[in-house]
Amino acid sequence: MSTCDPRAHQCCTLFLRILATLLLTLVASPGLQAQTATTQIHIENHSVFPRYEWMKASVPFAPGKQAEPILKNINGRPTDWRVLQHWPDGSVKIAQAQTLALMAGKEKRKLPLLSGRIPLPRFQLHPAVAQGLPYVSIWTSVRDGLGNPYASLYRPLERSGQELLESNNSTIVLRSRGYHHNSFQKGIGRDFLSQTTYLQVYSGLPFATLDLIVSNDYLGADNPKSKDPNLRPLGDVAFQEIGLWTHGCEALVRQPLKNRTGPHIQGIFGPNSTHVRLIKKGYFGDGQGKHWRVILFFKDPSWSSAELNSWQQLVTGFADQTLIPVADWESWKRSGALGIFGSTAEPHAKLNFEISRNWKTWNQTSTHFGPFGAWGDHKNTSMTGTPRNGPHTAEAQFAAQSGRSEPLLQLEGISWAQQLRPYHLFGLKVGARDDIYLWDGLPYRITGGRVVSGENLGRLALYQKDPYKAWRKGVPLSYHHDFGAYDVEHFTVDHLFDYYSFTGDHMTREEIRHLGECLMGATRTFKYFSGLTVLTARAEGWAMQALVKCFVATGDVRYKNHAMARLRTVIEPRRKKAHASKALMFQGSHSATGYPKPHMFFMPWQHAAVIYGYMAAYRYFGDNLARQIAHDVLDTVRYSWVYNYTDPKFGFVPKGLRYYTPAEYKGKPVPANFWDKDPKIGVRWGDSPLGGAHSFLVAAMDVMAEDALSAQQRNEMLDVRTTIHHPSKSDPRQNWRLNKWFFLREPTIWK
Repeated sequence: MSTCDPRAHQCCTLFLRILATLLLTLVASPGLQAQTATTQIHIENHSVFPRYEWMKASVPFAPGKQAEPILKNINGRPTDWRVLQHWPDGSVKIAQAQTLALMAGKEKRKLPLLSGRIPLPRFQLHPAVAQGLPYVSIWTSVRDGLGNPYASLYRPLERSGQELLESNNSTIVLRSRGYHHNSFQKGIGRDFLSQTTYLQVYSGLPFATLDLIVSNDYLGADNPKSKDPNLRPLGDVAFQEIGLWTHGCEALVRQPLKNRTGPHIQGIFGPNSTHVRLIKKGYFGDGQGKHWRVILFFKDPSWSSAELNSWQQLVTGFADQTLIPVADWESWKRSGALGIFGSTAEPHAKLNFEISRNWKTWNQTSTHFGPFGAWGDHKNTSMTGTPRNGPHTAEAQFAAQSGRSEPLLQLEGISWAQQLRPYHLFGLKVGARDDIYLWDGLPYRITGGRVVSGENLGRLALYQKDPYKAWRKGVPLSYHHDFGAYDVEHFTVDHLFDYYSFTGDHMTREEIRHLGECLMGATRTFKYFSGLTVLTARAEGWAMQALVKCFVATGDVRYKNHAMARLRTVIEPRRKKAHASKALMFQGSHSATGYPKPHMFFMPWQHAAVIYGYMAAYRYFGDNLARQIAHDVLDTVRYSWVYNYTDPKFGFVPKGLRYYTPAEYKGKPVPANFWDKDPKIGVRWGDSPLGGAHSFLVAAMDVMAEDALSAQQRNEMLDVRTTIHHPSKSDPRQNWRLNKWFFLREPTIWK
């Protein structure tokens, strides 16, 4: 729906005037408006329809500057606060300001953050919701590959075991879990896929948000201690259709064209009911599911036609896409709260053009979308080029620098699409000594293979005696629509962490928590491969950064404890600190090096990930051993420089950095230049002597230089940075400002 009926528009305009008057009456607070604001909140309504809803803006604070409770408000309005992240000293890092916002279609606005607490009135359901919620029925239906029907019913006020995730004066959030059953005892003879819901109910508004997940995310157990259906894995299964049905409220699935749902059939059970086909024919691999955001609209029978039309307009605007306010760039710069390292680099002169172009391209790339689309993410998690890792995402950087929400809407799509990755095991919690190994999402797959994990979560038994083979007909087993679970060498929660930081989205926080459990299951400290050896430098670095982000997002100290335990029991005793390079580890013979076998080598560029991970651990865990390991990377790079070398491809190279650095040959140590003069081998550069993967070190050295232990060390770190990338010489157009490996710091002070 892109245009509105003129009569409805007139009604809506009148209603908005009334709402505006009420809002101004509610929030007027003399004496606050004249204050000088230190933070401005950018807010933009991308919809052509007006919006009236709870604006939830993430506000960053510098370390030690903001305690709880937060005695501030948005633009003199009643404001509630929800803290999302803390600094190591316990002060607030990012908190979400929640206040009512009224916006016309396509309106842009800036609202100041002011001092002084103006509390919200107590939470109160809108009369339409209060009257309708006790009678609402929401259910999803699934028809398996053989045509048997199953359903899972959700009645918000009746289902037991709901979790209260948030409760304040603006919003109540409940999480619930159920399973699809065949009421006629036909079909597979058990439940068939799960249903998880996140229900957000808002004070004073006649609509709610339902995050709906239908999934094959059974935890499983080798020796289940109860009849809990979550402990009985299903394995890869086909289905003919998944549908959504509501009675007692109307439903609008957000982004129906991009999700390629069927049409919304309103009134299918009489007034205030809806049916939508969510997916037509497909399959879910083990650990895989799908998310939809659904807007629930409760109609008050006492409304006049004008009021109904007005609310309908507002609900349509609300359903178009998420309203994501963005704090101004100055507040992100001075707080250092963006990601885990902050950023102080100024935006590119053409940043707004780049954002608009990226937004247009993203929306027009049809292969991003559909029921099994990645929404702009890479399905393969082990891609070369490291497209999914970094200090933080370009989307977060560009949104913070510009105050625009389009990059965050792209992050939203990517974050929600993570449900399709085959690592979901509902309720997973990995203990420090649990005998489980989750190297690639699942401990065992339906296609069989070598038994590695002690606990296989019921998957090995399912493979050995499979009662559900008929339900796997036509399914490409363990294929998962091309989605990878995660790759430990490129492990990341970057997209999720950044989206959560700007939105406080509960489902995304749970996804971060779950990946933290998976990472603890992949990087064991005993018995298994990862518990008996130091992994590659990039694997250890990215894993450490991910554990830090999981800790910062969730506050769960178990992630910190695991990281520190691994550091001391696995890494410190085995790292190559006695070698002149102080490389984290040496890798065994690999044909890509071109060196004769047997040999050992390391890759200096991979140690950029060590800096990102271990400096993060020092900053947020206060661990000095992590700091020392990060500082040792300077020795690794120093050891790997090449000077005044004539290369058959690149010609004379005054200074370059090795891609591969030899360390041993036939079991004996060799110097870095051992094969440099061999015409059949020579220096192994990678893409180029200073390009390609070496760029990962640029922002890493910027971070390290801030923690230099001496002027000499700082100068050497900055020399590494400017040798690999000097912004005024190698990049006169300053496109480095658009590159995630460069844009953490403003380099002008080092010219």
